[in-house]
Amino acid sequence: MGHYTIITVGCGTYCTFSWVGDLRTGKIISFPIGGEDYPELDIKTAPNSRVVIARWTNYEHSDCIARPYAFDGQRFAQISADRRKGSGCYR
Repeated sequence: MGHYTIITVGCGTYCTFSWVGDLRTGKIISFPIGGEDYPELDIKTAPNSRVVIARWTNYEHSDCIARPYAFDGQRFAQISADRRKGSGCYR
């Protein structure tokens, strides 16, 4: 798994879109979520793991949502339900 990188581009205040780049082939894969619907989106990965955690702030409910995905090198599959944590992601 060590030959992938996350590419993130800002699209406004707390707005981002992300892609995963395969450093061996140059192939670019869209990340399944992004944009204004996922403010302060943060993507966490770990070396040698196929699990990717997306976190974002839900301002409507003042909490943080975390969504786990498995990445198989071609696509992302959500592997469990969203998890909510109070007080936002960064407080």
